[in-house]
Amino acid sequence: MPEPSAGISLQQLGTVDAPRPSRRAMQVYYLTYVSRGHRIGAKLFVPLGPAPSEGWPVTVWCHGLGDPASDFRRWPCTGDDWINTRGCVTGRWAHRGYATLVPWLPGAGPSEPLMSFSPFSVARNGRAVADGLWALWQLAESSHSAGESLLPLDFQRQVIRTDCVSSPLMVYLASQLQTLPGLETVRALVSDDFQPSLAYNASYLNPYFLRLKGRLAAAMYCIWARTIWGLVKAEGWPLEIFFTPAAIELFGQPAETVLGKCDRIFASRLVPPTQSELAPLLYSAVRTHLERDPTGFDIFAWMFTAAMTQWATLGDLAAMLRSPFYQTYFAASDPFFADNIQPFNPGVPLLVVPRTGSRAVNTGGLPSFDERFEHMTRPKINTLKSWGWQVELIRTAPMGGTSFSGGPNQQAVMDRLGEILNLSV
Repeated sequence: MPEPSAGISLQQLGTVDAPRPSRRAMQVYYLTYVSRGHRIGAKLFVPLGPAPSEGWPVTVWCHGLGDPASDFRRWPCTGDDWINTRGCVTGRWAHRGYATLVPWLPGAGPSEPLMSFSPFSVARNGRAVADGLWALWQLAESSHSAGESLLPLDFQRQVIRTDCVSSPLMVYLASQLQTLPGLETVRALVSDDFQPSLAYNASYLNPYFLRLKGRLAAAMYCIWARTIWGLVKAEGWPLEIFFTPAAIELFGQPAETVLGKCDRIFASRLVPPTQSELAPLLYSAVRTHLERDPTGFDIFAWMFTAAMTQWATLGDLAAMLRSPFYQTYFAASDPFFADNIQPFNPGVPLLVVPRTGSRAVNTGGLPSFDERFEHMTRPKINTLKSWGWQVELIRTAPMGGTSFSGGPNQQAVMDRLGEILNLSV
C-alpha cells in the first residue's frame, strides 16, 4: 500500500477469531502518525469479512488513566503480548462490525512526549485524537487508490468513545467537531462511567479521601497526584505551585525504566490501589515526618501546597469554580461548567453508560458507583441538557455493564447506534 504521507505507517499485528458464529473475526494493526510534531502510537481493530458497501463505521476510543507504568513495561507494545495491551477490550467492537482506533494519548505508552501523559491535557489529547482519524482517512484513501480493500472504512459514520477520566476530553472534542480536521463527520458520542472533573473530584470525592485510613489514602492520593503531575509537566508550570518540596523529591526521584530514567510517579504502578508501588513509599515518608501513623488529611497536607489545599478544601462547588487558582490552572481541563467554556450544543447525541448497580468500589471507604452517579454524573448530564445536548442514558439493568464489557448495556448501545447511524448490518 502506498505511503499516504510522512510519519504515517501501518503494521499488521495479527487476527483475532470471532467469539461466536454470529460475530466477525478482526484484524489488528499498529498505526503510527504525527501530532503536533510528536509520534503517536495506536492500535486499529478492523472487522474481517465482506464490508457494507459504504465501509465499516469508524469509532475512536479515548482511554482514561489506566496504568501508564504497565504500558511502559510492555514497550514497544507490539511484541508477543500485543493482544493484551491497551485497547484489547474496547477494540472488540470490531467483532460487531465497527472499525475501532485506540490511540495511546500523548505521553502514554509509545506516544510522545514519552512518559508525560495527563488525562487533563485536553487540547493536546484532543488534537492527537483528531490527527489519528485524519491519518486513518489518508491510509484508507491510499488503499482505495491502489485498488486494495485493506481498509474499507466509512468516515461518514464516526463515533467518539470515552471512559471515566477521559470524560473531559469527550466534552472538549464535542466542542471542536467543526474545527479540528477529522471530526467533521462524527455522528455520535459514547461515554462510559461519565464522572471525572477536577472540580467535582475535589468537592465531592476529596472529603472521602481525607477520611480514609493512611495507607488507603496514600494509594488514592498517588493516583490523583499522577494526573496533576502530568498536567503540570505538560503545561510547563513549576511543580512548586502544586506540590511541597518533600513530595517533589519523592515523586520526582529518577526511576529506571526500559526507556531510561523518568520521574518515579510516572514509572510506578498505581492501580489497582491495593497494588500501588508508590503508596507505601508515600505512607512511610509521611509517617517518618510525623513520627506517628498518618491520617488521610496528613497525607494530603504533606503532598500539596497551601494553595492547592485551600482550593481543594473550600467545600462549596461554586466557590471552587470562582477561585483564581482554579481558573488559572484547572478551568481549561474541566469543560463541564459555563464558568469555563461557552455553553454549546454539538448537534450529535451523547449516549451515557454509567457504572452503577453495585456497592463495589476500588477501595473501601469511598462512595459506591450508584452514589457517584447521583452526585457526579447526573449533575453533568443535567448541565449538558441545559445547553441543548441530546443526552441519552443507557441503564438497562442494575448490573448492565459498560458499552464494551459485553453485557446488556453494550447491546443497548449497539442497537441505538444502529438507529443513529442508519446501519443495515
